[in-house]
Amino acid sequence: MGCGTSSQTVESPKGAGSGHQTRRTSNTQGHADGIVAENPTVQNTGQASTTKQEERQSGISEKEAIPSSSRENSQLFVKSNGVIKEETKDQVSIKSSSLSNGKEDKQESDLSEEKAQDGKKEENVVENENLQIAMEERPLSGADGMSDVRERESREEETKEADIKEENRMEDENPQLMNEDRPLSAEESKVNADDSSNIEPITKEDSQLSIMSAFSGASNGIISMTEDDKITAEESAALVANVIQMANENVQQLEEMEEENDSSLNEGSVQSVKDEEWASSSSLNEDKEDKAETTSKPRTAGQVSLHEKSKGEKQEESTGSNEDKPREIINDNVCDESTELPPLPQRERPANFKCLTAFGHSKWPIRNFAKLDFNVNSGHGGCAGLLLASDFYGGAGKCCNSRISFLRCGFDCNHFSHANLKDSKGEHFGPEQKYIVDEEGGFLGDLQFGSNHVMLLTNDSKNGRLGNGFMVEASGNETDLCVNVNGSEGSKNGGGTTLILCSGTEENKPVTAIYMISTGGKENYMASSLMSGGDKWKFGVTARNTLSVSGPGDSRYAVYHNREELVLQEPGMKQSNVLMTQAWDGTEPTVLADSVPSHGCFVVLCSNSSGADDHTCAAFYLVSVEADGIAYKLVSKLHGEGYTTGDLWKFEKSGNTIVVTGPKGPCRYVVLSNNEYKDQQYIFQDVCLATGSPQPIRGQVEITMQGVQGIVEKPSKVSIQVDGKVVRIFEPDDLKKVKDGFGFKRLWKSGELHCGANLIKVTILGKHVTLGTEEVIPLQGSPCQLEVQKDLVYYGLNCGGPTYTALNGVTYTSEHRQFASFTYDFNCGSRCLAYGKSCGLVTIYELINNTHDGFLYATVRTKYTEPLDEQKVIYTVKSLQIPDGQYILRLHYVGKRSETHSISFNGQSISSEVAAAGDKVMDIGEQGLTAMHADIPVTINNNQFVLNSMAPIAGFALLDKAFKDPQKSEEELRNEREEKSRLSDKIEPVTRAMLRKEMEIVGWSQNLLKNFSGEEGDLSHWNISGDWVIHEGGYNTEKAFKTSNMWCTKYQEVDLTQHFSEQYLDTAPDIQVTEWYREGVCGGGHYKMEAHLLDGEGNPIKSHVMPETGRIYRNNKWEQSGTVFSNYGPGVRYVSIQSSGKDDKYWGGHYGVIMSNSVIRVKREVHSAEGDKFEDIEMDPDDNSKLSSKVDGLVGKVLTDNSELLKNYLQYLGK
Repeated sequence: MGCGTSSQTVESPKGAGSGHQTRRTSNTQGHADGIVAENPTVQNTGQASTTKQEERQSGISEKEAIPSSSRENSQLFVKSNGVIKEETKDQVSIKSSSLSNGKEDKQESDLSEEKAQDGKKEENVVENENLQIAMEERPLSGADGMSDVRERESREEETKEADIKEENRMEDENPQLMNEDRPLSAEESKVNADDSSNIEPITKEDSQLSIMSAFSGASNGIISMTEDDKITAEESAALVANVIQMANENVQQLEEMEEENDSSLNEGSVQSVKDEEWASSSSLNEDKEDKAETTSKPRTAGQVSLHEKSKGEKQEESTGSNEDKPREIINDNVCDESTELPPLPQRERPANFKCLTAFGHSKWPIRNFAKLDFNVNSGHGGCAGLLLASDFYGGAGKCCNSRISFLRCGFDCNHFSHANLKDSKGEHFGPEQKYIVDEEGGFLGDLQFGSNHVMLLTNDSKNGRLGNGFMVEASGNETDLCVNVNGSEGSKNGGGTTLILCSGTEENKPVTAIYMISTGGKENYMASSLMSGGDKWKFGVTARNTLSVSGPGDSRYAVYHNREELVLQEPGMKQSNVLMTQAWDGTEPTVLADSVPSHGCFVVLCSNSSGADDHTCAAFYLVSVEADGIAYKLVSKLHGEGYTTGDLWKFEKSGNTIVVTGPKGPCRYVVLSNNEYKDQQYIFQDVCLATGSPQPIRGQVEITMQGVQGIVEKPSKVSIQVDGKVVRIFEPDDLKKVKDGFGFKRLWKSGELHCGANLIKVTILGKHVTLGTEEVIPLQGSPCQLEVQKDLVYYGLNCGGPTYTALNGVTYTSEHRQFASFTYDFNCGSRCLAYGKSCGLVTIYELINNTHDGFLYATVRTKYTEPLDEQKVIYTVKSLQIPDGQYILRLHYVGKRSETHSISFNGQSISSEVAAAGDKVMDIGEQGLTAMHADIPVTINNNQFVLNSMAPIAGFALLDKAFKDPQKSEEELRNEREEKSRLSDKIEPVTRAMLRKEMEIVGWSQNLLKNFSGEEGDLSHWNISGDWVIHEGGYNTEKAFKTSNMWCTKYQEVDLTQHFSEQYLDTAPDIQVTEWYREGVCGGGHYKMEAHLLDGEGNPIKSHVMPETGRIYRNNKWEQSGTVFSNYGPGVRYVSIQSSGKDDKYWGGHYGVIMSNSVIRVKREVHSAEGDKFEDIEMDPDDNSKLSSKVDGLVGKVLTDNSELLKNYLQYLGK
């Protein structure tokens, strides 16, 4: 079955067979024009009929006609617009009342009178109330059919002789009439295909029904009918009319789909399929089906696999009442000629550009954003891609880095994941490219300082045709790859990243490899890295500063460079071959290469979807040609929900083609190869994976606070959802015909939008052409998030986080949406218009004390960041659209330390108000995780304000003076606490092993060091030397210690006798001494650490010394130093820790090693369970401090819920 084709099968009614009446139909021109056809289908085949219009209109051959004189074999059929149905075996004669001759009418009346006078027992004439051309009839049950036959036979036997005499007499008196009423001969029963278009339905006024019985070689006897028979006939006639209407609609739909498919074939967007192949695949001949192959055949490149009905599966059709239930008409489509609808979008696939690229630039050491015109919500089939990123940050030519990453996109809801495949570092800084999405699913590069270039290659042709790759064949010992290695010579500054596919033969055996090449900004810097395959090629630089390669003599190369401007266009340069295709069902074989060369390298990106949200998977394979076939190797895999792995595809050689099979459901593929492009079509992705129609229905929507308006190209069912709830479904006839399509406009009704963030989805609901399932097709412009603010609330912002609606109904909008910056013009490339740095405090929101809105406090914006230009937080809010006057500023922050910082509003200090509000709240455990807020009277002028804070803030809102928080009842508060407790049991993401670790930590003392991570804002309690500063953000801490260009040393000693008895200390309990450290702000640096157990005189009993490290470049990953002392004997009274660090560049300022979370703990006087030891649990060393922080936070949470009890207890202790 070819691309975009569809099939529909109309079956005969169940139970049709012997013992049922057979009807003969006549149109208004008399019996001679009746249509008789034979059914070519088998009732249970479930196969598709041909879609060729000529075949649909053709008749049945002469040899298929059945003489009406045979009782056992006679069958009559009806054909309307090419849909053929089988009738029952007994014959039915329909007498037309279109005979307008008055004499004939009189003869018929006289005949009835004569029959009555002769004592006939039954009436012959039955008037039909409503009859149209018959396609199907309601079948009689087996019992009814047999009973009817016996009764007729008995009647016929009794009146046989009288009937014969009467017929002879009537023939003598009325030869013309009897000639018209006789059964049709075999010759007259033949189907005339040319007359099929002239068939007209019989109207109520122009038709009569006469039931006649067929006997072998005998004239028909006239059968009288009871009242029940009349009713049955009338019902059957009505049913037949309904079925004909359905058949006409089905045929019309098939014709439209065929025309649409033919149109797309003419445009060259879909590979055509020969009519013979299509007719063969859809044949309904039972004998051919028995001979058909049962094995699945691979599709040729570009064809799609259909979810076909299995052979023998029945498609049930409703034969219920022909009266549709009336649908309630809702006149809420207010679209008219004056409505300014969005334009009808162009076809998404294929795109009219080669690939997606982005550029981001910022000065050192500020990070920057780069926005790609790409959305991660990939829908049916998913999406897989490769990201080629490069950065050049100035200085020497080798001050650059490169990274290639593999990308997987989710179905919707902004899900995605990526894996870094290969990194390359030239000088100080390794690659630190990260990727994020915005609220609408837009894909962003979060890039390090310098000039960054990113290119995205995906397996979805709407994101680019991938025509930017070129093929080069080996020439001599060194082959010029035509890529300038000096990136600064391009239109924009920067380095470069190149993906190269290589293949050749060595000792008559094919060899294959994939390489990443990193190039700098100048000085001909180049570095190569093998990604996969055999390392048989060497790279260099030519005399004209271009990339060169040497390898096997018959090598071929495909080159993809992330900066096309640096590719030198040479005469005769050839494009590398690409294939972009898809399959409706990945389990069916799909051809990825029409031919297999003697050697070749194929990069295949596969993706699959199995449902909504994050139900997608993706894989990256290297397929190579071997001497005896092909081989494939998994390079990377990613998967979301519903999968256990992403490695779900298999490749094989079938004849001279490469075929892939994968998981069930829709799949997308792209094949990059080092073969030459043959100037032929290579993109086969315009068939709609959602419904199987030849092309997706185009449409676009605009979503505003007033309502929804949009346009679609065809009458369609349109669904509008708010947060997953359907608020309106427009049926096709609800849409208004407009210039370019069909439009709709609907205003929001009261209650449809709630306070907070509303996710609006507008989709087309379309039927799958083969499965019959209802599928969802998103319209462009959907989904969209609308934020509805509560009354008396004029502004709200979640600092550093996404949109959030608090329990009191106040909505705090996304900071990124309002303050993200994408230009170098603002503060030399800063990512946020508010300056500062976004910092995440916790990942488990319940760890924030004194609130049920932990999500709001989980992130803060702080001035403590590396670049001096960003060490401030300034929010400038304009266009409030409120009158000047007095308002309330509600400021949210975490911990009491914010009270000591300067905070101002429109230039007026509000620090004292913040401090006064904080004094009313106890910072439990002094962990800095207690939520606090201050309501401060402020003045607004000119619809704007400026909030300047030197303290970390979590969010703020501007309220009317009359605003009051809703009061909750005791029952609501109790339910809320129960719900929070229930959720806390589910969110703790720890394994059983971590729970055992948690039990073990309880057996240790608290950290005995003071100011262990600079939490007091200075280096108090430490003996120091060198130039230190406090750094914002450490290893699971708020603060850290940062060194400079000289050796900076800190030392602290703990007197154990202040915490434990000497008798216990002499039992030599385990003592832990650890610290976390990482490289400096710009990478590099040195670190060393010592720990000593001392006796009462200060003499060392046992020591641990970590020698000076080399230059530290670990992409800012935190490392742990230290040890656990055990079996050291008696006499220990003191423990000391000393650590030192500096940078390796001798720069002015503080760019040296950062230290955090220093720990000294002693094992408590408890006995752990047997086997409950540290060494029996394999886990990331990072989990130690994380788990400790979680335990402390959960304890604090319990105390928060019992704060009044805790206050009373503390007052009792004070007395």
